[in-house]
Amino acid sequence: MEDEGFAPFSAAARHEHLRSLPGETWDLLVIGAGITGAAAARDAAGRGLRVALVDAGDVGRGTSSASSRLIHGGIRYLETFEFRLVFEASAERRRLLGLASHLVHPLPFLFPVYRGGPVGYRKLQAGMWLYDGLSLFRNIARHSMLSRARLREEEPGLRTDGLAGAARYFDASVDDARLTLANARGAHEAGAAVVPHAAVVGFLREGGSLVGARVRDCLVPGAEPVEVRARVVINATGPWCDSVRKLADPGAAPRLRPTKGVHVVVPRERIGNRSAVTFRSPVDGRVMFVLPWGEFSYVGTTDT
Repeated sequence: MEDEGFAPFSAAARHEHLRSLPGETWDLLVIGAGITGAAAARDAAGRGLRVALVDAGDVGRGTSSASSRLIHGGIRYLETFEFRLVFEASAERRRLLGLASHLVHPLPFLFPVYRGGPVGYRKLQAGMWLYDGLSLFRNIARHSMLSRARLREEEPGLRTDGLAGAARYFDASVDDARLTLANARGAHEAGAAVVPHAAVVGFLREGGSLVGARVRDCLVPGAEPVEVRARVVINATGPWCDSVRKLADPGAAPRLRPTKGVHVVVPRERIGNRSAVTFRSPVDGRVMFVLPWGEFSYVGTTDT
């Protein structure tokens, strides 16, 4: 049920939320309406806290709408022995498949192996059993191993020289932007003030403590910032984290070393993949994906 104090989730609600920002001391001010900030606001508001969520742009405008669109079970982390991470990723994927089944869908993958490659057929098979085991055998479905002949039937476009076989396993795809928006709307419905296009331009301090922020309406040219007081402030701005930190402390040392992941998007008919495919880069051996998305396939990610 939506909070009776605000209009339904809309542009009109944003206007009401903006007007409400300086009117009280919020329990929590979340800066950044990507998936992390929106989910934090939704969770906190659902627990009865008074929450304000602001972003200098639109909801999910950054990384949260430009991802690989995977709810990743963490299979790539088996090689680095990050078993706890795989266990956690599998559990969170299982929760999202239940909570947001309209946005998160099972996605079968093929992981082909080639003779002389870094991962042999038996090693891959052992890794798949470990992957299933770390999910407490509650993955979307158990893995299966495919012979060379079966694999050629299922993905005829694969290079056949040295092809030994493949594993089929399951991950999940997601409409990343819509999942972010759903969390922002859920925060609103739980009573949070959700204000996109509202930039934090400075912070408020009292006695050495940070007690809020100055927020400017980006949709009104020349708008004066308003003071938004909060008991706790969360910086959920992702790659812009250090820029926001410098508003509070101009001498703050950077905490991030940003990288950018690039996806190459091509018409699916040019690649011809029938399902998602995991493969290793021929340049540096990193694990990459070919992922179907409607009439397109996208390949990545690559760091730049």
